[in-house]
Amino acid sequence: MKKQHVKLISSLLLLALTLPIGALAVETDSMVKADYVKQERLEILFEDKLIEIQENDATKSAIEKRGIEESIISSIKEATDFNGNIYTVAEVDPEGYMIFHNESGKFSEYSPSAPSPYKGYTENLYYGGPAQYYVFDGENYVHTISGDTINAEENEDALADGSEQLFDHYMEEPNLSNTEFIETGKEQPQSRALAATQTYIPGAAMIYNLNTESEMSYCSPGGTNGICGYISSAIMLAWYDTYVNGAIIDNATYFNQARGYNVFAGSPGDYANAGTNYKRTFSYNIWKWCSPLPNNDGSTVAPILVSTINTYLHVNRGISNLSASLSAIPTKSTIKSVINRGRPMVLEGNLAKLWANEPRTNHAVVVYGYSSDDHLIAHMGWADYDNVYLEGLYSFLTTI
Repeated sequence: MKKQHVKLISSLLLLALTLPIGALAVETDSMVKADYVKQERLEILFEDKLIEIQENDATKSAIEKRGIEESIISSIKEATDFNGNIYTVAEVDPEGYMIFHNESGKFSEYSPSAPSPYKGYTENLYYGGPAQYYVFDGENYVHTISGDTINAEENEDALADGSEQLFDHYMEEPNLSNTEFIETGKEQPQSRALAATQTYIPGAAMIYNLNTESEMSYCSPGGTNGICGYISSAIMLAWYDTYVNGAIIDNATYFNQARGYNVFAGSPGDYANAGTNYKRTFSYNIWKWCSPLPNNDGSTVAPILVSTINTYLHVNRGISNLSASLSAIPTKSTIKSVINRGRPMVLEGNLAKLWANEPRTNHAVVVYGYSSDDHLIAHMGWADYDNVYLEGLYSFLTTI
């Protein structure tokens, strides 16, 4: 951010030295008008996207369940990555958001029903890619949903490298129709306004209907950094129990029926005395019963999740014909092939540069579909974030 301010101030000083006062006023006024026009065009892109994404099945279900009758764009904010590159955040009232990468003209993520991760924040906003939403408190970057903190000084290089890698990814295939429209106002309806179509796994509604903490088996035990990998694994296993093998989960212990689907039973804080024959949080139990690291801080990477799921299936439930496996740094085609086979997956993405030696943070989500505009459709493992479209960099894919 500071670099951008310095660049702008330097440009104005140069103009002041080379132009008469009247010419400088005209030049500055033209710059302001041009920026205003571009902002108006960007708002049009957001409005078009909002209309488009409200037309698919998952969105209609989410909107209906939340009682949303009309959605409007209520505010537009600016966030930057850790290199100062700009993202524009559009917040939707009553719920919904869109995050746009200005340089490439691509939407990095959006949701018609989830609350904006920057709701209530107005400045020092940072974006590290899907699921990575931060505000800077002067010393640390604080995640706006989980509250996790990253020390800015200690992780400066790793965060900058991660931002550079994500920037390069978006610029590999920029949306030139969007960038040209913002710059010139030229409409290209064949490429810009064409509505995206969605491809879902069978029974996707069972996943996107898990939108409260209890329904998704959410918990965040004290002393952990969150157990998102086990929450995502629980959601994936619930789908397999519903559509592949009903013996995967003890339904009487762990499930309630809601809207015709199984949803997890138990309070998000109901894990202190985890055990059988009682409705305790399933995600917590598979961590404590089946993980090779049941006493760590709850953090996971795909090899640990694969081991946990296979221990649960093979040892705890005696199911030998199903096994979890992983793919490292999966491509779009690999991810889509899993969806085309009708299977959900747990997908992990890193904030810092992939495979860097520096500490990095990751988040695990459940992917159950994709759209024709190359966005994945995911359950983020947080309450109300059950229908999120995202595009980013991914480190591991786990499926069964």
